[in-house]
Amino acid sequence: MHAFSPAVSILVVDECESICELIELLLVRVGYHVRTATTGADSLRLAREMPSVDVLLCGLELPDMPGEEVAVGISAVHPATSVVYVGSSYGPNDGTGPVDVLEKPFSILELRNAVRAALQVMPGCSGSMFLGAG
Repeated sequence: MHAFSPAVSILVVDECESICELIELLLVRVGYHVRTATTGADSLRLAREMPSVDVLLCGLELPDMPGEEVAVGISAVHPATSVVYVGSSYGPNDGTGPVDVLEKPFSILELRNAVRAALQVMPGCSGSMFLGAG
């Protein structure tokens, strides 16, 4: 059993509900608090309700707004949020903070590594304690 911080919150935003559900299932099983949304508007509402958003896993193309706009909105509420875009292509960095890209289709290992890297940029977090050993 690995030590996990119960305070780590991840917001998953993707236009495909089944992708949100799969990512949530995988991350909850290893101890993260995960919320999901399929639109930018829903993700911004959830972010305002959450005490923190440590990692944003966000699709690049959502039905109502680009992923970059979601990241800007969430970073306005939670400035320390690390952003990982999920998609098959990637545009310019909008300057909202540390950014990584998780290319679709992705493996469980790639998901784990993307979350681990995002958590490593957070003050006081050691990515090696999250999502198990490589």
